[in-house]
Amino acid sequence: MTCVVFGFAVGAVPDGALTWPMQHAVLYASRSVDGVLTVIDGVITAAGWVSYVKPVIYCGLFGALGGFAFWVALIWSGTCGKAAAVDRV
Repeated sequence: MTCVVFGFAVGAVPDGALTWPMQHAVLYASRSVDGVLTVIDGVITAAGWVSYVKPVIYCGLFGALGGFAFWVALIWSGTCGKAAAVDRV
């Protein structure tokens, strides 16, 4: 579980930081995506937050998949878990 959660964070945090919607709020007073207003007078609307969060979640899911693959590799190689504790004794 820890590998998956940290993998999600590793995938989501950089994307969330780099695409933060209010980084350059001065450059636009109103903005729309596909005809839906996402920023009105420098204030992000609910549609704006949804369009921001969806790609962050997608990147986080790719990171979680990587964390799961890492966990499977650890278990498969026997470097953690019950087998590793028995070998060290």
